[in-house]
Amino acid sequence: MLPINFFRRCNEMFLHIDSLKMIEMLEMINRQGEFFISGKKLGEYDVMTIRDSSHILQMLRSRNLKDGKDYLSPNVRGNLLQTGRPATEYLLTPRAFKHCLMGSKKNSIYRDYYIMLEECVYYYDRIAQHKLMNENRMLIAGNERLEHEMIQSRLQREREIEDAYTQREREIEDSRIQRKHAEESARIHREHLERQLREIRQENEVTRQENATAHEEIRDQLSVINASIKRIVNKERNPSRLSHLCIFQREPNNDELIITTGLAKSIDARIRKERREYPDLIVWIRIETPNALRLWDAIVDANDQLDIVRISDKKGKRIACENIREFVDMVHQVRWEPTDE
Repeated sequence: MLPINFFRRCNEMFLHIDSLKMIEMLEMINRQGEFFISGKKLGEYDVMTIRDSSHILQMLRSRNLKDGKDYLSPNVRGNLLQTGRPATEYLLTPRAFKHCLMGSKKNSIYRDYYIMLEECVYYYDRIAQHKLMNENRMLIAGNERLEHEMIQSRLQREREIEDAYTQREREIEDSRIQRKHAEESARIHREHLERQLREIRQENEVTRQENATAHEEIRDQLSVINASIKRIVNKERNPSRLSHLCIFQREPNNDELIITTGLAKSIDARIRKERREYPDLIVWIRIETPNALRLWDAIVDANDQLDIVRISDKKGKRIACENIREFVDMVHQVRWEPTDE
């Protein structure tokens, strides 16, 4: 399509037609076959002097233009001519309008306009073809260069793929060799472990047999010791001669525990005396034992290992105890067996 700026430049150089009319004529070209150009435009373009619509019809017929093909008279307008008769408005196609302009004897500039238009189209097409040929040559050259680059790139890519494939095969072979070596090392290590396991099982069996023999000897020794203990304990069956270990708390809010040992009569007297001064006294533990002092030493040793309470005075037998119940549970678990001493 002819650019309007190109045609406008040619008009400014040669014809000097009013720019608005020029634009309007160009727009008419783009609407071929349409009935939209008023016959009055012939007067505006100074093609003829219009006194009434019959003059327009005479010009149309003189150009051998056909009603319904080149022009239409669709209706009778309401406005009146100077004669007082209603005026018929003719609508022309761009082709019919062009015939009237080029056949005008009054104004020949429009013939030059259409001639220049054809020349502009011709030369613009020549310029466009030349430009297109240059672009095609450049495109062909660019395509050849691009094709060459694509070929080089494809060859480079094929070389890279081949190198990568070769490297991958080499890595797979190395991996297979390493895996074979690892399997052989694992087999040797497994056999070594199995030998060690058999040796350990043999040693364990020997140890189990030795332990069974040792346990049997220990049971025999314990039987002798228990018999001796029973004899000693039976000698001390008189309750009045058994010693007692008693642990009490003077007041519920006082975390201090007091331990006292002795015969039952002395323990009872101590508790009665304490209750007179501390009515809320709580006796936590009272144990009969052949030797209360030995039992207290065992309790101290157990507490030193478990670190349940802080025994502030071992000889005076006083305990600063915040977790009394845990200490009492521990005392119940302490076992002391008398000996023949």
